[in-house]
Amino acid sequence: MATVEPDLLLPRDRHDQAIFRRRQKKRLGRQYCWVVSSEDFILQKLKVGRPRDFEDAISVVTRVGDKLNRKYLRQWAGRLGVTAELDYILKL
Repeated sequence: MATVEPDLLLPRDRHDQAIFRRRQKKRLGRQYCWVVSSEDFILQKLKVGRPRDFEDAISVVTRVGDKLNRKYLRQWAGRLGVTAELDYILKL
């Protein structure tokens, strides 16, 4: 069985608060856990901005693609100051 290392998040800004409202409960094996949406995961990664974070964000865009709520992404990217970063990963 693969090991899963969760990231723990404490809300620091309005976007972090929105993440908690939009989270979903998912079954992982025999247990349930809270999972952030793909859009919020991407935005979190762009906020942090390390090379590995960009790789993670790109991998989500690659897997989820057309199912992403691009309007939500663009609204928050503008508020967070990561519009250029979002545009870059969406064009790949």
